Amino acid sequence: MKRSAVRRVVLPMVVGTVLATCVGWWTFETLLAPTVQRTLRNRLRAEGHQGVEARVRFFTVSLRGILPTPAAREAVEATCNPTGGWGLRARAVDNRIKVPPSLTTVEVTSGGLRATGWVRDETEREALLDLALRQGGFERDQIDVSGVQVFPCVIPTGSRAISLSTPATARVVSGLDWLHALWDAMPKMPRLEGNPEGRALRLRGRVATEVERESTIRWVASIRPDLKVDGSRIELDPRTRPLQLPAAGSPPPPDSWLQPLANGLAARPSLRFRAAHQSTPASLSGLVPAAGDWVSTLNPQGKWGSHLKVSPVIRPNPEEDLAPATLASLINAVSGLREGLLEYEPGGLLIQGEGEPGQIKALRAIDLEPFLPDLTRVEVRSSGSNPVPPTP
Repeated sequence: MKRSAVRRVVLPMVVGTVLATCVGWWTFETLLAPTVQRTLRNRLRAEGHQGVEARVRFFTVSLRGILPTPAAREAVEATCNPTGGWGLRARAVDNRIKVPPSLTTVEVTSGGLRATGWVRDETEREALLDLALRQGGFERDQIDVSGVQVFPCVIPTGSRAISLSTPATARVVSGLDWLHALWDAMPKMPRLEGNPEGRALRLRGRVATEVERESTIRWVASIRPDLKVDGSRIELDPRTRPLQLPAAGSPPPPDSWLQPLANGLAARPSLRFRAAHQSTPASLSGLVPAAGDWVSTLNPQGKWGSHLKVSPVIRPNPEEDLAPATLASLINAVSGLREGLLEYEPGGLLIQGEGEPGQIKALRAIDLEPFLPDLTRVEVRSSGSNPVPPTP
């Protein structure tokens, strides 16, 4: 191509195109964009799209704001797209047109729970499932969250927003308006906990009625007859699911929600032996595991009466408990003391009494391993002497 052609034809076309484009953009941004922007703002307000800002820049409508539903977000884009032939298209700036998380419908029936709505990602949908499992007491196959849609333009709720596995769940949910429908519609799981303190047990938790609270106290007393049970800290909430307790004297299944309470009730055997004195007969009372060797060894032929109880929740601990045969030897040795007393309970081992040197020697001969380091009080007196503790 000749140089003259370039100078006369191509160069003027390029320069003209650049000038036309620049002048066109400048004309639109300076003269027309404000008018189009006012028109879009009025149209958005007229159709009730509150909280949305539309800004015209470079032939594009940039949208910002928060809308209540995904349908409202699509309606805003549809409202802004037909712009009277200017060729404008609406787009969200960095996905700033967002939707708050919400549950539009929550249904609780005898078959389970069903929720519909939208969340930001799959993790939050799983968190809703976790809430229904932990707080509602439903089984996994009773919960339907398939209607909870994942919508990427939902506002992030943060890592702690649906932290549902802590005791503070109610306080966390109370600050999330969109979860109120689920929280209020969902029946609460009964909750019972407590650990024995000495010979008493104070229960805490939540049940539906006073009758269920009394049933709880009776059930605990049936498996720990050695404890005085206090249920004054069990709160009553009528939205709580019906309480289902095992049969009296029976432990809960291993995977039951009652298992933490059963773990707190599981303790060492509790034994109290009092030697005969004058007109008072010897007695053996307390709580032992429901195993034949304990009962038959400590109370052969039932000679000590019916004061020895068995409990299904008591579990022997070979590393900490004295063997039944060792306890039986202690009982036989203490039975020869005057005003003898043997107490074996979670707090330690107490041996008291007064007897002849031969009886104390027999007591010394008993191997108390592995319980020896936990002995709390040993007060065995020979006539007119100081306490003589047994030695290994």
